[in-house]
Amino acid sequence: ALTGFGDAAADFLGRVDGLVNNAGTNIFAGVSGATRPVIARCLDVNFMPCWMLSRQLRPYLARSRGAIVNMASVHASRTDAGAFPYNVSK
Repeated sequence: ALTGFGDAAADFLGRVDGLVNNAGTNIFAGVSGATRPVIARCLDVNFMPCWMLSRQLRPYLARSRGAIVNMASVHASRTDAGAFPYNVSK
């Protein structure tokens, strides 16, 4: 779904000055309750789009001397035992 997004954004806007990665979903599951599909879903929403869009927009951002802003969560440094998939993805 994100294939070609960088080119489309640059064509539509004329240039790309910034990217804000702010997607996120929280899935409540502890370590023993977090299955592979649960972890994959959390990473697919919280990590993969950030990586994919950052890669696609990097050339445009380099040209405009733009920036990438990655929004984080308090869970990056202060975790909750019942939100293992989210904690790992942040």
